[in-house]
Amino acid sequence: MYYGLGILSKFKIKHSEMVILPDVTRDKDFGFLHAIIETPKGDLDLINVHLENSDEGSKAHLIFLLDWCKKRNICPIIAGDFNMKQTEILISQTKKDFLVSYKIKPYISFMPTEFSNNKEPITLDYIIADKKKFEIQEVTCIKDSPSDHNPISAKIIVR
Repeated sequence: MYYGLGILSKFKIKHSEMVILPDVTRDKDFGFLHAIIETPKGDLDLINVHLENSDEGSKAHLIFLLDWCKKRNICPIIAGDFNMKQTEILISQTKKDFLVSYKIKPYISFMPTEFSNNKEPITLDYIIADKKKFEIQEVTCIKDSPSDHNPISAKIIVR
């Protein structure tokens, strides 16, 4: 676990690595955790993200992450705090290769507090899954979270 990132699995975690993303507009260690999970259907690449909380930063980090996956020739499930206020940007950047949880069933995942930068309920958290390997069948946003971010759950089928 690092900076709020973690992956729990009932299957063996064969490999994990933390990747710190380059600063864009904030001098903080945003990043992602990549794990390879050994399952009965083969290895799965899972990535838990916490991207920079600015429009410019979250987009730059998403582009970096997608390029990182492409260079490694992996077909991952990516989930977490994308910090993307404009869902359309996420969809436009990923539509060629990924399914997006929000497109399956729209939801609001962030409920502001008095300390939040955002004052309106919005969607900042997503699950995206590579179209070549996965199908997202169900999406649920779990309400009443102890966090200001509501967890997102999805039923994902391996093709």
